[in-house]
Amino acid sequence: MGQMKLVRNTAPANPAVTLEEVKQHLKIRAANTAYDADLTRVAAGCIDELDGWDGHLGRALITQHWSMFLDSFPAVIEVVLPPLQSVTCLKFLNADGAWTHLSSSEYRVSGIGGNGKAEIYPAIGKTWPTIYPARDSIEVRFRCGFGDDATAIPGSLKNALLEMIGARTSVRDGVVRAEERMLPIAAMPGLQALDHWRVWV
Repeated sequence: MGQMKLVRNTAPANPAVTLEEVKQHLKIRAANTAYDADLTRVAAGCIDELDGWDGHLGRALITQHWSMFLDSFPAVIEVVLPPLQSVTCLKFLNADGAWTHLSSSEYRVSGIGGNGKAEIYPAIGKTWPTIYPARDSIEVRFRCGFGDDATAIPGSLKNALLEMIGARTSVRDGVVRAEERMLPIAAMPGLQALDHWRVWV
């Protein structure tokens, strides 16, 4: 697909796993709030390791908005960070160097809601327009993620995320300790389910 640049425009509004779910997994009473800040921090760090373009999974967890910039139109545009919810805008620098929005009637999108990368093609009987030869001359804006909050995360993925949080947290005699040395994902037990959700290049 040539040169590509990704920018996240809007971050998720909610975490992929709630504090209540973390405490239940670690068997910490809901009324015990003494360690909420530490648990929230560990959970956020684990989510960051999995989510988004730099994450281990190569996918979006909770709804977020991204822009993908290309230097030229490939035959097919691969939209990264599944699952795709929608393409909200496709614009390009026209031959005169002015930004132009491409009508949604000029292209079609396949793979919305799927676990793999979605694709954008010219509509039947259409071709990609002529663009100005410059870096980042095409921008695809899209919304992606399983849904708006933790209830949308598939069960096996959520369980693996909770195992990951649990591997970095110890609870002894009612005292919670976040591990100072962060174990690499590959060294954590019970995380084989993550490979099922990983988007392989």
